[in-house]
Amino acid sequence: MAFLSSFIIALTLKVSITGAVPTPRDAPQYSIDWQPCAENATENPASLDCGHLEVPMDWNNPDGTKIRLAVSRVKTNSTNKLGSLFFNPGGPGGPALPLCVSLAVEGDIAFNEIMKHYDIVCPDPRGVGYSTPVKCDADLWASTPSYFVNSEEEWQQVQDFNKALGESCLNLTGPMMGFVDTASAAKDLDALRAAVGDKKFNYLGFSYGTQLGARYAELFPGNIGRMVLDGGVDPSLDELDSFIQGNWAMDNELSRFFEWCDFDSTCALHGSNDSIAIWDALIARANQKPIPAPGCDANSTGQRAGECKPEVTGYELIFELENHFQSPDNWPSISEWIKEADEGNATSLSLGLGSMDYANLAIGCLDNPVESRTYEEHVALQNLGSAMFPHALGSSMQLQFATTCIGWPFNATNPPHHFNSTAGDKLAPILIVNAEHDPATGISEALGLHRQIPNSVFLTRTGDGHTSL
Repeated sequence: MAFLSSFIIALTLKVSITGAVPTPRDAPQYSIDWQPCAENATENPASLDCGHLEVPMDWNNPDGTKIRLAVSRVKTNSTNKLGSLFFNPGGPGGPALPLCVSLAVEGDIAFNEIMKHYDIVCPDPRGVGYSTPVKCDADLWASTPSYFVNSEEEWQQVQDFNKALGESCLNLTGPMMGFVDTASAAKDLDALRAAVGDKKFNYLGFSYGTQLGARYAELFPGNIGRMVLDGGVDPSLDELDSFIQGNWAMDNELSRFFEWCDFDSTCALHGSNDSIAIWDALIARANQKPIPAPGCDANSTGQRAGECKPEVTGYELIFELENHFQSPDNWPSISEWIKEADEGNATSLSLGLGSMDYANLAIGCLDNPVESRTYEEHVALQNLGSAMFPHALGSSMQLQFATTCIGWPFNATNPPHHFNSTAGDKLAPILIVNAEHDPATGISEALGLHRQIPNSVFLTRTGDGHTSL
């Protein structure tokens, strides 16, 4: 509860910042036509509403084609409202709109106190969810080859696949696919701020949401009100540094998880005295021959029928496992899933086939220029991962972008760079929070973000899991 208290204090303390908010004379007037949310309309409370905002597809051509942003809102009943609090759950590609629906219907201990002071606003970013979405060929997506290659022939097959996938996404999505970068999404947030009538932008971003929030702070420093970034992404890291940081965090968490297994009887692998050896052997075996995931078969009766890959390689097991390391509360279940996979059924750890991944890739390719373009360079990156990270082996989102973005229809338009602090005197203090043992955004990466943002405050949570609040 100490972290929750710190979070609430950060949002409710009044902050005085000098410096006028930049408002161009010809700035368009934005507004949202709020209506009852269509989903579960009869059950939704009066405090919940939904709407759309039209924004330029290309912010450099504001009079050109428009796209729609979908947004939900939970209204506070306070007579002394402090403004709106915007939310992003991460990803990239994570939809926010459902969160406000959940908050309004079910409530949440972490938000109930905040909702006494703020409207909670949950926009789906461009390309995501109910906003104008990125679309790709689902059947083609399901046949994604391994990010790890063993020959130049396999490397060429990967590039051919990438080109075909990218063309399918472009054909189904249209030119918007070239404008889903984080900088454009940050400009959307400022349009949303104006549309709800707020002079200051208050924001809570998790994981990738910290990258989005930092980009907003860079572009609109005078507009920042209260901002909390949880699970910090360093916006300055190139391909190699990002690969090393991300895999170090995951490999460290794997080591801690299996140490817990060896000493805690609630772990399904307890009693082996060397559970990490079971994991390493499982990964090696699955990379030689993928493990069946029968519950993913479209004709099965399980909850994941048709929603995940029917066979799983070792690298895919690692990649999927990171998605479940959100909290140590999940560790007993994770140990059961690893045991099931070791016994020949990898359903619970099979890669999902959700459409969120389309936006994840489209955004990632515009934010992460590929540097390892040749077969030799890519194999060198693979080998580095295997040598430095014996349990994670380099299987990560960073490798996904380094592999799948080759042959993508658009080059990166928002490449990594150090936070532009020239307007730092206009920034309100930004709170950055990170777990000491975060498996996705390691603490060294979050500290890198902190060092770049003037006046930022860093708060460490001792413990495991991805994000803290």
